[in-house]
Amino acid sequence: MYEDVLEAALLTLLSLLLVSLLPSIELLLHSLLYFKGVKFSSNIRINQYNLREKPLVSIVMPVKNEPVELFERSLKSIANLKWPKDRLEVIIISDDPPGKAFELKKEITKIARETNLNIVFVNRDKPRGGRSGALNDGLRIANGKYLMTLDVDNIVDPYFLERAVGLMESESYSAVVARWKPLNTDTRVSQAQAYALDYLMDALYRGFKGLNLPVFPLGSGTIYKRDVLLEIGGWDENRIQDDMEIGSRLIGKGYRTSFIDDQGVRVELPPTVKALKVQQSRWSYGAMDALITRFSHIVRAPVPWYARLLYIGFLLQYTPAVGYILGLPILFIAAYFSLIDRLLFFATTSIATILASFYVYSFIHAHVLRNRRLKDAVVMLGRSSALITFLSPWIVFYTLKALFRLPYKYKITPKGRKAYKNNKGRISFDKVISIVILSLSIIAYIVLLVMDGYVLVNMPYLLLAIAIIYSLIRWWKEI
Repeated sequence: MYEDVLEAALLTLLSLLLVSLLPSIELLLHSLLYFKGVKFSSNIRINQYNLREKPLVSIVMPVKNEPVELFERSLKSIANLKWPKDRLEVIIISDDPPGKAFELKKEITKIARETNLNIVFVNRDKPRGGRSGALNDGLRIANGKYLMTLDVDNIVDPYFLERAVGLMESESYSAVVARWKPLNTDTRVSQAQAYALDYLMDALYRGFKGLNLPVFPLGSGTIYKRDVLLEIGGWDENRIQDDMEIGSRLIGKGYRTSFIDDQGVRVELPPTVKALKVQQSRWSYGAMDALITRFSHIVRAPVPWYARLLYIGFLLQYTPAVGYILGLPILFIAAYFSLIDRLLFFATTSIATILASFYVYSFIHAHVLRNRRLKDAVVMLGRSSALITFLSPWIVFYTLKALFRLPYKYKITPKGRKAYKNNKGRISFDKVISIVILSLSIIAYIVLLVMDGYVLVNMPYLLLAIAIIYSLIRWWKEI
């Protein structure tokens, strides 16, 4: 009898730890960081730095198969920077085939004449190391005291360099990160991502800054001291997520990194589910890969103990989705064979719900502060939650792929017109996977529903089914 009770308690805790507690704890962490960031931002004073001499800044832009129409927009934003053009050099590293690279170079040469920018165009014969290799080649070519990474779909705010370089010159930071701002909100997917991005920047970057802790660089819109990049050997060309990887080494070696909230970089958000899936699959693989390979740097970093836990949590940000999907079959088996401790289940679920409610409140609070309607904030919270739940099977797959050290072929997030290419109603492999998981979740829900006393236990399967149904109906053509 005692063994049965213990077995039920352990199975209940294990399943709920994966399904609800891990996600809720991650969400609580975000909400706590958010309110720390709000407190910090309310007391922040924007410093004006009067630089006697403005050092040379190299802007490195790695490109491959990028839409030509994006280059003019991005390069013109660089030309509009409040920074002398003779103190700027733009280095474009292209991994395109020679024919396309030739046409691209002609277009960029034309833009360079119009904007009076010093643009160096390099087409790599052997695209060694992918994006990280391109950044390293840019680092070797660069002449600037500072090096900034930028993507072709970015628009940089005019005063970013002035603020960032002034901060680095006066306070000896090794890197400064620009706030990512949504560029496009023309689809339901990009709208949801815009709300999520604004919140995450408030929580993770304002929050870390509010705690006076180094922040992780972002893949674009981060400016580094070139000497520091050379000291640490540049980017690791064997890693997928270049920003998390190099950030772990910078933090581990005690370099100071900061964040600028008022000047940033506008980034193109995935406008379709297919584009979002490519992005999130790469990021989930890259986050776990960076954690495994750079774990020792994080745990030995010269920062307080709680900061190390926060950094590990940052790199584990996709793990709750993994726990949710893997915990569902464990929960079903335990419930089907009546191995659920109902009192413990209710108590644990209540705790998880309370923790998650802090996140809901902080998310809505962040957008109300931006003078957005309460209704819109709630809708976008629901939509972004549905999207991440729908994509969770792929997040699980790529996270586990990284965990078991299986190789990953780098995929660029579709941009411009390429992002809108759809399957024209065909039954793609992704649709098959979604329908199979939907069927299993509905079956699990019905089976547990007919079993007396399991109305609450079957709710995770219902929520998963709703997210999949909503996504399939709303975005059928692009899945």
